[in-house]
Amino acid sequence: MSFAPDGRVLATAGADATVRLWDPVRGVQLGAPLSGRASAVHELAFSPDGQLLASAGEDGVALLWDPVTGERVGSALTGHEGAVGGLAFSPDGSLLATAGRDGTLRRWIIATV
Repeated sequence: MSFAPDGRVLATAGADATVRLWDPVRGVQLGAPLSGRASAVHELAFSPDGQLLASAGEDGVALLWDPVTGERVGSALTGHEGAVGGLAFSPDGSLLATAGRDGTLRRWIIATV
């Protein structure tokens, strides 16, 4: 689970390979689930400005989403051997770090993905 920086959207991850966005005040889902994953989603992180949502999970792939439109942004971020166990944006939002359960850490420059 991850709240957008302004607290107006809550993202939840699921074993059904989807991400769902919610209005936490009204308790209603916002739009259709974000899909396109091959396996369960375990990790979510909003960028500091709330413009991007990163998701990752069992397939070892991180995806970026536009939380307003629900569209994928950029290319799939691959390279881990197995599941991704952690995601974090840098404070300025220019980098995304992914930690794999394979013991690796990868750094992604957001402007180039």
